[in-house]
Amino acid sequence: MATYVLVHGAYHDGSCWDATTHYLRGRGHTVHAPSLPGSGPDGDHRVGHAHYSAHVIDLIVGGDLHEVTLVGHSMGGSVVAGVAEAVPDRIMTVVFVAGVVLRDGQRLVDEIPSAARAPLEQALARGETAYLPPFDAVRATFFPTVTQEVAADLYRRYWRPQPLAPLLDRVHLPRFHRLGLTTAYLVGTQDVRGVSPEENWDPYFSSRLPGTRVVRFPGDHEIMLTAPRVIAAELAKLSGE
Repeated sequence: MATYVLVHGAYHDGSCWDATTHYLRGRGHTVHAPSLPGSGPDGDHRVGHAHYSAHVIDLIVGGDLHEVTLVGHSMGGSVVAGVAEAVPDRIMTVVFVAGVVLRDGQRLVDEIPSAARAPLEQALARGETAYLPPFDAVRATFFPTVTQEVAADLYRRYWRPQPLAPLLDRVHLPRFHRLGLTTAYLVGTQDVRGVSPEENWDPYFSSRLPGTRVVRFPGDHEIMLTAPRVIAAELAKLSGE
């Protein structure tokens, strides 16, 4: 059976993976879904991107985990790349679920479309350390496959203020793209990132992973909330199930 470490994206904590974890464990797999530092309703927002990677590295090394299927959703893609670079001998596959794939020295904010970046910049100008977009601003982009009522309930239960500092830090990945690790890029067919096809998660980010296996399936950006059984099945397939 496989060992998974599931890393959440922005505006979430580890609880967003609860249903996915349930399905994978039901298949006999070992699953860890940590909450990154500063996430959650009572999170300390005085964290940087380096704290994210260090937290997951500590989980893997401290738990003596090997042959890990390391999964990063959305912003979590930038985290798993740093983790894989630090402990490549413990990683079997790095999976990006509509994940951000940064080049060495980039900032996450540099890869946020301008329409979504403006509210973050306004929050920074007000001196805020974290930001949570209102439901109406994210409904059409993140939850298009479920009803208004279901989307609103998932937003209420699982969306959290995102610390802003990690989005502004430069992420140094001098070796990740040369390690030759096995990678996969999973993306929902109803997950639209940009205004043109070229700006969508695939191929915009997947093309930065030469030789990666791209898997497309029905679903939106919040697949672990809107269709957790689907993403669990796709992850299980990658592990040879």
